[in-house]
Amino acid sequence: MQRDFYQDLYTSQGINENAASKLLENITVTLSEEEANMCDNEIGVHELDKVVKGLKSGSSPGIDGISNTFYKQYWG
Repeated sequence: MQRDFYQDLYTSQGINENAASKLLENITVTLSEEEANMCDNEIGVHELDKVVKGLKSGSSPGIDGISNTFYKQYWG
């Protein structure tokens, strides 16, 4: 179910090219070279560890219903 949702979400079919162009014309902020390089780097375990440890307990980040407490408990 989730796979189908995201597969359909990230397809190029059905895009209104005129609306997309209009939206992109209004973007004036760009990434610096340093920021762009940082985005191109692989995500490290230390970054993932920081995110998981910082999750708010008692909530669920996705539609699967798995709570943040579960991720924190079994992250290691």
